Amino acid sequence: MTLHEVEQGLREIRVREAVPFNFLASKRLYCNSIYHVERGENYTFSTLLKYAYYLNARVEVDGVHVADCEELGELLKKKRQAAGHSLRTLSLAAGLTEHQVINIEHGRGYTKLNFVKYIGIIPVDFNLSELMYD
Repeated sequence: MTLHEVEQGLREIRVREAVPFNFLASKRLYCNSIYHVERGENYTFSTLLKYAYYLNARVEVDGVHVADCEELGELLKKKRQAAGHSLRTLSLAAGLTEHQVINIEHGRGYTKLNFVKYIGIIPVDFNLSELMYD
């Protein structure tokens, strides 16, 4: 599954479950932020994970559930190192600064645009699943 498919999947869940925007706003997820995710525009990546959480969904990357940007960053760092990339080689290949790569790998405020550049060099597979409760 691609990141775009995750974004579309979140929209489908919101619409199907009729999750009201005022509920999401009460969780500090505002309409504009939600629309940026659903339209695949640039957004702060933590917004996507927070949105999934409040839709009762989980995002997996390479089969590992990632609840926040820190967990995702640790996974990406391990993948980068396993692929033999240093911070410098990855930053040059991705068109990012070393500081931007560090921000991604430490889960510090980064945008979808920078994340997409990173996974253009270190590809990942996404999965989106809904949690069901009785």
